Amino acid sequence: MPESAWLAASRPWVIAHRGASRRAPENTLAAFRLAFELGADGIELDVQLTADGEVVVLHDAMLDRTTTGHGPVWERSLADLKRLDAGIRFGEAFSGELIPTLAEVLDGLGPHALVDIEVANYATPFDRLPETVASLVQARCWGRQVLVTSLNPIALRKLRRLLPGVPLGLLLAPNRPLLERIVTPLVSPYDYLLAHEAYALAGKGVATARWDLPIVAWTLNDPSHLETLIRRGVEGVITDVPEVARAIVSQATVAR
Repeated sequence: MPESAWLAASRPWVIAHRGASRRAPENTLAAFRLAFELGADGIELDVQLTADGEVVVLHDAMLDRTTTGHGPVWERSLADLKRLDAGIRFGEAFSGELIPTLAEVLDGLGPHALVDIEVANYATPFDRLPETVASLVQARCWGRQVLVTSLNPIALRKLRRLLPGVPLGLLLAPNRPLLERIVTPLVSPYDYLLAHEAYALAGKGVATARWDLPIVAWTLNDPSHLETLIRRGVEGVITDVPEVARAIVSQATVAR
C-alpha cells in the first residue's frame, strides 16, 4: 500500500458523500464545509472536465438535475459553468452557490482533510481528466491526503502511473453491465474496494474483485446498516449523513 495520510487516520473513516448532501447542495463548497463541521474525517467528490480542460466538481454528466444549466458538462467552458446556480434546486437558502473547481476545493480545505476524488469521466472515458487531476494534486502536494476512485479502468491505470504514491479505489456498483462488473476488477489496479452497500452487507459480490483488500462501503445512511458494517470492521463508510455515522463510530469506539 502506498504511504498515505489515509493510513494514519483513525478508522473506520467517516466520508461525507458529495459533502453533507442531506443538508446542503451536493458537491458544493457549502456541503464540504458542513461535512467537516458535522464530524466527517473526509469528503467524497466527483470530478469531470470542462470543454476548455478545467476540472469541475459535479456528479452527473448532465447539468440539469443539480444546476440551472442544461446539457453535457463537457460541452461547456468553465466560464459558462460559473454562471450557473448549483444551490437553488436544493433550496432558496443556497441560492448563488457555484459549481466549484477541484482546485478551489483543495485550496479551501485545511491541511488535515482527507479527500476521496471520484474520477467520473464515464461518458468521456478517454479524455485527459486523469492527467489533469494528477497535475492539480501534484502541484499542491496533496498526494498524501487523496484517495482516487473510479469505475473506469482506463482512468485507474493512468492514475497508477501518474500518481504512484496515491492509493486507488475501485468502485463496485450493482447497476453496471454484467460484463463490465466482471472485467473491470481484472484489468484495474486498486488498493481499496469501494463496495456498494448491498455488496458490503452481503460480504460478497463480484467474484473477480479482490475481497481480501480493505473495504469502504457506500452509500450508507441507514443507522442499522452503519452499525452492522462498522461492527464488521470496514475501513470506511461513505454517507450522506456524516453526523449519524460519526455518532455510531464514537459509540463503537467507547464500547471497545
